Amino acid sequence: MEVPPTFEEAIRAAFRGWDALQFAVDQHAGGLKSRQIAEWMIGATEQYFAENEDLEPDEVADVLTDIMEEELHVEVCDGSDKFIGEYLCRVHRLLLKKNYDAVRSEMSKLPSYNPALFTMQSEPDEADVSLSVVNSVVNHGEEASEESDSTEDEETPKKVAEKPQVDDDGWTHVRRGPRKNDK
Repeated sequence: MEVPPTFEEAIRAAFRGWDALQFAVDQHAGGLKSRQIAEWMIGATEQYFAENEDLEPDEVADVLTDIMEEELHVEVCDGSDKFIGEYLCRVHRLLLKKNYDAVRSEMSKLPSYNPALFTMQSEPDEADVSLSVVNSVVNHGEEASEESDSTEDEETPKKVAEKPQVDDDGWTHVRRGPRKNDK
């Protein structure tokens, strides 16, 4: 008999594929303890669900956004926090109903973290790391189309998203990159 998935495993799977969180960890946005902060977020999220009934996806997204801002100093502007909130609420309801096959199915649909979405524009130094998104942000579980548009002018430069901006307070703003169909 297969062991049923736990809510912790479902949270861990979501966070493992959450580009904004993993990028913040990779770049030590929260300092040297960024990885520990991300690990702590798993237990904190599980506890939040245990202490609150009938959570709405927006509530969960708001809590995750607050944690990202306060602990990792990253503002999530790509909507991925809402996707994670919806997923966690959906999986939590399925687990309460003991619908483990549906939970496994939801977990298998999660996108993987793709560090290749981010490239260095200059040599990094301790004071300034300039990064930009070179591909569109993962379409939250949807497969990105690999087809090329034959009518596209090959000499037209491709759009590249703005590099993350750091404001006067030290907050890093991560914005959604252009979509493949944007011209």
